[in-house]
Amino acid sequence: RNLQVGINPSLTMLRDDLSLNLGVNLVYGMDLENSESNFYIYPAVTASYRLLDETVIAYGGVTGELKQNSYYDFVEGNPFVSPTLTIAPTDSQYNAYVGFK
Repeated sequence: RNLQVGINPSLTMLRDDLSLNLGVNLVYGMDLENSESNFYIYPAVTASYRLLDETVIAYGGVTGELKQNSYYDFVEGNPFVSPTLTIAPTDSQYNAYVGFK
């Protein structure tokens, strides 16, 4: 059994055509069966810039998360998963992306 508690403080700045969100994802994860606990810090930074009014917008960001997995999620992807499977959270430290919309 796992328990996760998190907060996501952030600061949003808007200036002309630029939108910037600076934040952090703080997560305290506890493994109740093994009496282990960890503290995780992930980035939560996103930005967008209007290049041509509302027609073309450049965007990007760097985020991270501690995703709680479940047996149900695994069975949805593979119905032959063993019921004795040890399930642990997924530690996605960095997820960077850029693009246009």
